[in-house]
Amino acid sequence: MAYEQKYFALAVASLCPDLEPMVDYEICDDGSGPRITIWRSNRAQPTLMQIQAVDTAPLAGALSSPPPISDRQFFQQLAVLGLITKDEALAAVRTGAVPAALQQLIDGLPADHQFAAEMLVSGATTFDRRHPLTNAIGAAYGWTSDQMDTLFRSAAEL
Repeated sequence: MAYEQKYFALAVASLCPDLEPMVDYEICDDGSGPRITIWRSNRAQPTLMQIQAVDTAPLAGALSSPPPISDRQFFQQLAVLGLITKDEALAAVRTGAVPAALQQLIDGLPADHQFAAEMLVSGATTFDRRHPLTNAIGAAYGWTSDQMDTLFRSAAEL
C-alpha cells in the first residue's frame, strides 16, 4: 500500500465518490501539506488516517495512462510503425478484418481467451491503454509499458 501526499485530493475523492470537490468540500495546501479546509456534506468527513490509508498508486496510474484512442488511430499507428500494412489498417477500420500480425498474437493466446480477443480487435471502436489485451500485444512485441504508452500517445495525435 502506498499513499503519496501529492495525491491527497484523489484519496479524498476515492473515499467520497458521490461528493463534488469545491461544492461539497474544499482542499487547501498552506505549505504544511494538503488538508480539507471546508466540509459541506452531511456525511462524516474522512480522517487524515483514513485518507493516508488509501493506496494512491492505482489512482495515480489511471491519471497517467494515455487516453483511449479510436480504432482508426490504433490501426493507423500500427501501420505507421510498420507492424501492419496500410491496406490491413484500412480493412480493419472498414470491415473489422484482423490484420495478420494481430491474428498471430491472438492465435498465441490461451484458447479460452482467443474469441474475446478477436471480438475486441475486430469490433472495438475504441482501444484503452489499460485493457489487458493491450498489455498482451505489447508483451508479444517485447515492448515496455512506456513504449505502449508512447504508441497510444502518438496514435492520439493522428
